[in-house]
Amino acid sequence: MFVGKLFIVLVTCLICWGIIQGAAPVPEKISSPYFPIICCALIAYQIGSFFLSIFSFSIDTIFLCFLTDEQLSENGKGRPPNSRPKMMNAFIDDMAAKKDKKGCCC
Repeated sequence: MFVGKLFIVLVTCLICWGIIQGAAPVPEKISSPYFPIICCALIAYQIGSFFLSIFSFSIDTIFLCFLTDEQLSENGKGRPPNSRPKMMNAFIDDMAAKKDKKGCCC
């Protein structure tokens, strides 16, 4: 999340600097481009934080729904195991194989 916020802020600052340097009458009227760039950075950080927090909540919700469905399927409640999407079957089989292994980290 930090890298995403940093990327959003850096790209926004670069675009702001490019607009300030590229616009013809602006460089003569502005003594220093730092204040507008800092203002854009603060606004970009806020917008990036909001967007990435919504993204994080969405990922957490999807993961939690997946885990709840798997737990209910194991207990005989909920959906039967063969009704999940085919793409997830490979993931489930891979996780079951890793669970059975007695390795150092997985």
